[in-house]
Amino acid sequence: MALGDLVNKSVIVWIDALLVFAETAEELVNVIEAVLQKLDEFGFILNPKKCSLSLTEVKWCGRIINKDGIGHDPSRIQALREMPPLTTAAELQQFLCATNWMRAGLVDYSRVAWPLQERLDAAFAGTNKTKRAAAGIQLDLTMEEMESFEAVKNLLAHSATLTYPNPSKQLVVMSDASDSGWGLVVSQVDQWKPQVPIQQQDHELLICMGGG
Repeated sequence: MALGDLVNKSVIVWIDALLVFAETAEELVNVIEAVLQKLDEFGFILNPKKCSLSLTEVKWCGRIINKDGIGHDPSRIQALREMPPLTTAAELQQFLCATNWMRAGLVDYSRVAWPLQERLDAAFAGTNKTKRAAAGIQLDLTMEEMESFEAVKNLLAHSATLTYPNPSKQLVVMSDASDSGWGLVVSQVDQWKPQVPIQQQDHELLICMGGG
C-alpha cells in the first residue's frame, strides 16, 4: 500500500477517499506533508477541488466525525427512515446494504434485521444476484418482515455515536452466543466498579457486532 504505516495511524483509506487526522494543527501539517510525499512517490494525484483542510468536523463516507466521536449523517438516516414499504428485491438489497454500513452503531442490528436478510437470500436463490435481476423480483413482505423493517428504522433513529479508544480508560468486552447467533459489544469506562451492575456503569460505546 502506497501510504504504508501511515494507514490507521494518521490516515484512513476507503477506496479512493482519504481521511487524514491528527491531535494538533502542527501534527496535521506534518502528516499531510508525509501523505503528499508518499502519494507523489507512487504517482498518485489529488484533486484540489475535492480536498478540504483543517476541519474540526467532517462528513466522510456517510459518517459525521468530530471531537465527540463518530456518528452517521442525519440526512442519510432520515432518508432511510422515510423509505416506503419495500416491493422488490432490489429495494430490499439497497436498504440492507445501507443499514449494514451503519451497523457498528446499531445495537442488536443483526437479530432485528435477520428476517429481512433471510427474505433477500430466498429471493436471490437460483439467480445471479445482479441489480437487474433484483429489480425484477417482486416482494410482498410478511407481517414479521414488515415488523423487522420498521424495527431497523427505529434502530436508525437511536443510532449510537461511537467514541474513540482512550488508553487511560478500561476496556469492557461483552459477548454472548446461542445456536442461532452471536453478539459482541465493546465499550470503555473511566473506572470499572465491580460492585455496580454492568448496565448501570457509564459506558462509552466503541463498537457493537453480531451475526447469525
